[in-house]
Amino acid sequence: MCTVGYLEDLAIVFKNRDKNVATEEEVIRKPGIVAMRTKGADYYSLGVNIYGCAFVSTAINTPKWTALAAAGNKVDAAKQFLIENDGLVSPTKLISRHLASVQSAQEMVGILEDSNQNFMGYNLVLIDRQGAFRVECYQNQRHITTLPARAVVTNHFNYVAHGPAKFEDYPSSFKREEEANNRIQVSKSMDDLWALMKFNNSEDEEQSIWRIGSKFWTVSSAVLDIKDCSLVLSETPILPSSVTPIAADERAL
Repeated sequence: MCTVGYLEDLAIVFKNRDKNVATEEEVIRKPGIVAMRTKGADYYSLGVNIYGCAFVSTAINTPKWTALAAAGNKVDAAKQFLIENDGLVSPTKLISRHLASVQSAQEMVGILEDSNQNFMGYNLVLIDRQGAFRVECYQNQRHITTLPARAVVTNHFNYVAHGPAKFEDYPSSFKREEEANNRIQVSKSMDDLWALMKFNNSEDEEQSIWRIGSKFWTVSSAVLDIKDCSLVLSETPILPSSVTPIAADERAL
């Protein structure tokens, strides 16, 4: 599960990526794009291109799957995942295929709207230099909203009837959304944002933005700079003392 934040004034979007199984992240540089994915996967979990178009996502699963995963029951969680996503495809795969060529967030919205595929539950955050959209995708439904200048997206929908509908269905999603929203509003710099992404509350793990544990844990923090078309990746809970952006390939222009 994941926590995503968008800051229009700083021209960035960030994502803490959480997993209930061990994975390894890798950064992909291709002409005109820089992106991140689970090592060996055929789609990106986030990325940005030289036109300043970027996307990130958060998965929306049913409370039944979430309960099994939260209990550490990986076998039954995997079975439940297959049952509830039978015949569905991830919208991130579609956006990943078009990432190198899209020139606006609205174009990415259109790609999702025009597709006749039935999608797994996902929040897609689609960004360009003018603003950002949140697209709630499930099966043949796409609900589009314009994000405010600073916004947080976690693992529940606001409009589409799928996944956690109330606090009790997935407390962590609602707590992380509230905590990150409070912190993002007063963030003035990249240092503030790294502190936000690395925030861990040992007294209430479900409130933590960076989660440490054996059932759900954070595997990475990533920042996409829309203005500079770059990606910064961190894979530890430690605040980075220095970071080196990985830029998109300008020669693709």
